[in-house]
Amino acid sequence: MEEAVITVAGAIVAVLAAATYALMIWASAHRS
Repeated sequence: MEEAVITVAGAIVAVLAAATYALMIWASAHRS
């Protein structure tokens, strides 16, 4: 149970970080 919670939490954080990074690159590319 605990391992599953940690795995899900880690996945959410990773996806959120990747989405934020991608959004910054997308915005920067369209700003130029």
